[in-house]
Amino acid sequence: MIEIIGPRRSSGHPQRAMDCQTNMQRRFDVLAGDAEAAGWHTTEVATALLELSMNRIEARKAKLLREKLDLDDQHRFGDKSRS
Repeated sequence: MIEIIGPRRSSGHPQRAMDCQTNMQRRFDVLAGDAEAAGWHTTEVATALLELSMNRIEARKAKLLREKLDLDDQHRFGDKSRS
């Protein structure tokens, strides 16, 4: 298995996103190559990877929104779990 190395730059550093892409590129290429070797067309693989990425972003946004709404409720109505 190809190792993915954690970040070496602090959050917000302008090069951090590119470091992440560079670090993940080999594993990404292997995954895409495996899917193509299994018979999927390159465009299908690319589309699937893109949609999976977008789904992950949307799930993360929904989780953050739920957390924010829970915090807002706690501030507005108090923490019912401590009653």
